[in-house]
Amino acid sequence: MKTSWERVTATVGAAFDGVYPGLAEYYHSVLDKRWIESEARHGKRPGAFCTGSPVTGEQRVYMNFSGTHGDLTTVAHEVGHAFHNHIMGDLRPMARWVPMTLAETASIFGERILAEGCYKDENTSEEQKLLMLDGELTSAAVLLLDITVRFEFEKALYEERSEGEMSVSRLKEIMVEKQRRLFGDVMLEGGEDPYFWASKLHFYITHVTFYNFPYTFGFLLSRALFARFRSEGPSFLPKYEEFLRLSASDTVEKIAERSMGVDVGSPAFWTDSIRSLEEPLELYRELLTGKS
Repeated sequence: MKTSWERVTATVGAAFDGVYPGLAEYYHSVLDKRWIESEARHGKRPGAFCTGSPVTGEQRVYMNFSGTHGDLTTVAHEVGHAFHNHIMGDLRPMARWVPMTLAETASIFGERILAEGCYKDENTSEEQKLLMLDGELTSAAVLLLDITVRFEFEKALYEERSEGEMSVSRLKEIMVEKQRRLFGDVMLEGGEDPYFWASKLHFYITHVTFYNFPYTFGFLLSRALFARFRSEGPSFLPKYEEFLRLSASDTVEKIAERSMGVDVGSPAFWTDSIRSLEEPLELYRELLTGKS
């Protein structure tokens, strides 16, 4: 289903307005200042990213608008990054160098704000809710299963490579082994991809190891923080912003404890985050049953 840029930005704005006014105010200023470059044109690289200037303190979002439902999530995600940088804007440069494990927290939190606003909006059709839930649950499967496969494969690669050279056949064996173990009975018979290690660019970024792991970390962390936001209400948001502000100043354990009183070293913290997916899964089932 194709849609317009105006409708996408208005939908994101309405969701932010209804759930997180501080983020909404910043988002509207980004639109007013035309800080999102969204035109899809020949020669422009695919994907989306956020960048900024330490001199001006301004942020810029670059993306390729295609008129699809996914653009909603992309805008919310990248503006989440921009908001994170905005919150840290007056800090010294070294205090703004956020580790990758925390760099995805604010962006995925932005996605959660978008979803919450849309699910609560009476004007959101059931079809659109289904699309958003499908995207949320599909993303969760990728982040919890597929990216864990990548982590396990890369870990095994480094351990075995330290003992000597590895053949292509051995790399294929490890990849299939990790896929079968992590996906379990979710993977259809013969559904393995033994050459996944050869096709995934992230394995070949020489200056960054375990590139994808921070996305899973940020995904689960943001879901856990959003659950606290739901529980505590608007009084949680200043603590959340303090967490973002301190995110380059110490370890995640100490920052979470200092800003929010959260123990991220507890296994229960992460287990509860994973179990929070039961709610969108149940809603998805209800809406899908109603459509059948």
